[in-house]
Amino acid sequence: MTEVRFLPPAAKFIKKLKDKKLKILYQEAIDKIRENHTVGETCKSIKTD
Repeated sequence: MTEVRFLPPAAKFIKKLKDKKLKILYQEAIDKIRENHTVGETCKSIKTD
């Protein structure tokens, strides 16, 4: 499982979230990324030339 480290501003943002549903969605997304770092879609707006 991949280790996830947050920058202090991101940790503070997540800690201060009052919307429990949103906080749960963040936690589920982070857990999915920890299990499989290739999950999700690639960003098509970034050029890799």
